[in-house]
Amino acid sequence: MCRILPLVKVSLVALIAAANPALAFTNNVKGTSFTVTASVGAGCTVSAPGNQDFGNGTVTAPSDLTTSMGITCTNTTAYAAYFVGANDSGGSRYMVNSSDATQKITYTISSGGTVIGSANNSGQLSGTGTGSLQTTNLTLKITAWNSTPGSYSDTVTLNVDF
Repeated sequence: MCRILPLVKVSLVALIAAANPALAFTNNVKGTSFTVTASVGAGCTVSAPGNQDFGNGTVTAPSDLTTSMGITCTNTTAYAAYFVGANDSGGSRYMVNSSDATQKITYTISSGGTVIGSANNSGQLSGTGTGSLQTTNLTLKITAWNSTPGSYSDTVTLNVDF
């Protein structure tokens, strides 16, 4: 009988280890930990409207133009958007005749009836980022029509401060 007992004892331990492997190796567990990190910085991207063309006018100014711009900023990032360029006069802008720089056509860029200002930061379009594209409708309106014949243009840059 003494010989059967050790055999039964070893078989019982082997059955327990087979049924629950974690119990069989608890004395051999080694571990190490590591850290997973990420940083999210404030940031914005912009999509300005494409080129805009009022077309041809004669005695009266052409119709207003409507377009849109897009701003995507990191979630909760506050931003202010405005337009800059060489031909700015306190929120009103002007196109210059390519043949005679003294000839100008004044216009505005607005959103919801509010003129969006320029580098002097008057009338900025402000908001808070959501992490998704936010689209704003724009209206370009000629405010002082010059019927002097010629080709008029202005270059505008959309800036976003955040």
